Amino acid sequence: MELGNLPSVAAARITPDLSTSGTDVVNASWFCIRCSHSRTPIPPRDYASMVYDAADGYVVLFGGDEDSGEVNDTWIYNAGSWTELALGIAPSPRMGAAMAYDSADGYVVLFGGWNSFNVLGDTWIFKGGAWTQLAPPVSPPPREFASMTYDTADGYVLLFGGGGQGTNVTLSDTWRYKAGAWEQLSPATSPPSRFGAAMAYDPVDRYVVLFGGANSSVYGDSWTFNGATWTRLSPPVGPASRWGTGLAYDAEEGGLVLFGGFDRLGAFGDTWLFKAGLWGPLAPMTSPSARGALAMTTDSADGYVLLVGGYLTSTNSYVGDPWGFGAPLRVILSANPSSIEPGQSVTFAAAASGGAPPYVYSWTDLPQGCNATYTPDLTCTPTTTGTFAVSVNVNDTAWIVNGSQLSFGVMAPSAVPAWLVFVGVVAVVVVGGAIVILWKVRRRRGVPPNQR
Repeated sequence: MELGNLPSVAAARITPDLSTSGTDVVNASWFCIRCSHSRTPIPPRDYASMVYDAADGYVVLFGGDEDSGEVNDTWIYNAGSWTELALGIAPSPRMGAAMAYDSADGYVVLFGGWNSFNVLGDTWIFKGGAWTQLAPPVSPPPREFASMTYDTADGYVLLFGGGGQGTNVTLSDTWRYKAGAWEQLSPATSPPSRFGAAMAYDPVDRYVVLFGGANSSVYGDSWTFNGATWTRLSPPVGPASRWGTGLAYDAEEGGLVLFGGFDRLGAFGDTWLFKAGLWGPLAPMTSPSARGALAMTTDSADGYVLLVGGYLTSTNSYVGDPWGFGAPLRVILSANPSSIEPGQSVTFAAAASGGAPPYVYSWTDLPQGCNATYTPDLTCTPTTTGTFAVSVNVNDTAWIVNGSQLSFGVMAPSAVPAWLVFVGVVAVVVVGGAIVILWKVRRRRGVPPNQR
């Protein structure tokens, strides 16, 4: 299938009936990661391939299409920072390659793509920061914009559809990759042929979800794959028909997050949540600009969904801005102990979560004798008394700031007379039905002031 042959059937944009939605208002939100920088960390592009590499503990991004054409650079993302790898061996420049992490074999698998001249059908693995081309005896036919993910329940990488070799050729075959070998499956029912469908594994419901895609038509159907069987769902509402969409699991909400995509009218900028077999539209306060052909995956190390790049139909331009979707930045501040006397030590602790770690901590309004640090824990010995509104501000890599404050007291010692050290009960005696308590006061270090 040639890239320029886009579907000829327009998909009308509809406003869904939210009364039948299966999801609630969510806690997670979108945040732009270091968007205040003058340029994006990676060159703008669309149709890049991206997945989380659990064995190496970072996100891997490969290739895509830039203004200059297809590229074959490899980037890793970890703790808010991008690093380009200098590799002597890598897949050839391409866009629209299918890529997934093979949990059973412990490496990333890449298949196919498009390089302006040909639809590709080669298989590569990425492990330990290096690419290796495989030569399996059986492989799927060459294809571009196929859908691929790891099916944890069934224990293999699942590949579906894509655009085949030739004009207006789309595929509907299902393949599995396991232990270095490809095998075609023969499910009784399959989604119609398509390219650009979004596909991801739902670890809560334990099945693969496929949404949308296109051939001569644009699709908005939802399918699940489990036990080598495709099943079409009929949710009451769902995203409008589209292709080139991002789909990834968000642990904060316990469901799959969908963003963006194309139809014949342009690009989408909406966010949806798929959970327990139902779709629900979300309304985050901030979102990436409307786009399609984006790359999106679950960044398990950093704890959020990562979105990168895409194509803006509004300006006919590529973008490279990275976004996260996950729990908002939260900060809880505590002091142990909650109050002290001069000369005693206290530990202030700021527990940050959500947002885009790593975090930077900034302490203010500390008691005298406590020096501010950039760490989450601060132990010190105050030298003055008083009540202090101790505060900490936390910055994450998205330049989001959140803070917390507590009231902490350094109290003067209790005014106990120096001569009165111990008062104790010596005996309890019952006299005529009444209880009489006998006390003994032990005086030390002189006599009471009124007897001096």
